[in-house]
Amino acid sequence: MGLLSRVRTGFTLTRRSFSVTRHNPTLAVYPLLMLITVAVATAALFYALVASLGFGVEHGIVNLDQSDRLVNALLIAGLFMFYLVLTFISTFFSTALVHASHDAFAGRQPDTYRSLILAKESVGSIFVWSVVSATIGVVLQLVGRRIQITSLLFSMAWAAMTFFIVPVIALEQPSIRGMLTRSGAAFKDAWGESAVGATGIGMVQGVIVLIGGLVAVSVSVTTGNSQLVLTIGAITMIMMLLLGSTVGGIVKTALYLHANEGELPGEFAGINPDELVTETNQSPTSNFETDLKSDQL
Repeated sequence: MGLLSRVRTGFTLTRRSFSVTRHNPTLAVYPLLMLITVAVATAALFYALVASLGFGVEHGIVNLDQSDRLVNALLIAGLFMFYLVLTFISTFFSTALVHASHDAFAGRQPDTYRSLILAKESVGSIFVWSVVSATIGVVLQLVGRRIQITSLLFSMAWAAMTFFIVPVIALEQPSIRGMLTRSGAAFKDAWGESAVGATGIGMVQGVIVLIGGLVAVSVSVTTGNSQLVLTIGAITMIMMLLLGSTVGGIVKTALYLHANEGELPGEFAGINPDELVTETNQSPTSNFETDLKSDQL
């Protein structure tokens, strides 16, 4: 399959994923819950780190005026905990999103409670993955200060290998070795569509940011209300994150099902990642008949 075909397929997948989101708006609940939980966890971790440093300084355990190994160790431990907690939270809710997307693909109405319960059943795998991811993250941060090129190349390879890690955890629950093997194999089969799909999502997010920025600038010029400008900026960022996370989860789920089962869900009828993309006029096999027909016009 040529590069141009992969590009066309990736953008078509992204467009269809937006359609899935429009028909199942509750899919955006999981990224919203993730953002709220991440915000609370980040605040708690920051407070714990500051409190620990304050306690150490107050009792003479830590000396901030000099290079202190204890301070460095505490900061590294804090960084590890930050990566661990945030990876766990994001993976948990992303796993729930995969289950909900899978239900939508199967013609079932996505149920938030059911999807969260299914994600809870994968907590063990999610925790193991979070520990591994946090360890790699800390190592890359430490090594990256000295060997930037090597760190960058490894980061890119690691991102590719783990691109489908969430669908693997949600739908297979293998060992950590199995997670990496299955995710890497799936990415190899769908690397073009994955990369271009992510690019398409990024472009849409960019448009949202641009619109929000233009509105914020207009408000600032006409009213001079800085609080309103900040509010518009915050809403824009939240919309960008919610939309990107939701559509990204749908795209990953669809591509992983194709890599694993050999075919895309019915919502993506007319797309064959193994051949040149042809938007045929075949009858859709899902509840998205109207949308699919409009896509083909």
